[in-house]
Amino acid sequence: MMFDLIAESTKRLSLMESKLVGREKLPDDEQKAAVDYILNHPDFTSYHLLFALKDRSEPAFDSIPASGRARVLCSALSNLNYLNDWGHLAVSPKEGLAMTALVATGEAALPCLKPLLEDRRPAPFFGSADATVAAQYRRADFAYHAAARILNEKPVFGADSKDRDREIARLVEELG
Repeated sequence: MMFDLIAESTKRLSLMESKLVGREKLPDDEQKAAVDYILNHPDFTSYHLLFALKDRSEPAFDSIPASGRARVLCSALSNLNYLNDWGHLAVSPKEGLAMTALVATGEAALPCLKPLLEDRRPAPFFGSADATVAAQYRRADFAYHAAARILNEKPVFGADSKDRDREIARLVEELG
């Protein structure tokens, strides 16, 4: 199963598109290998494996340092095709599973979030209603939301991207 999870991540699929995460449990005899893979590949290729491990064994998940989990999640934010896992920033804002996991890594995430604050590429969603709402999202908006939450600030999501860019610039300056 571990290699199938890595294959899904390598295809840049969201958790919602996974045929395995949330449907099957990572076998006990693959947990140590999963932790080793994540520690040695703290990037988007470990994304599905990280959540399968969290679903199977919280202690095994917690054995991965926050900085390693943050690197996997930041890489996923940068590389996934669709960002439904991250939640909504406008119209009934709600943090998704991936955003919650990233914020939980705390200040360990700030070094990998900082370059993402400059990433103005679209952050597409799949599904008709979600895709319509998410058309305004950019990857930098999600990075800003996570960094603001980690710094105990209330994230602001303005309808105008220029307003959002001013908030992002302020946060970048705060991070130094």
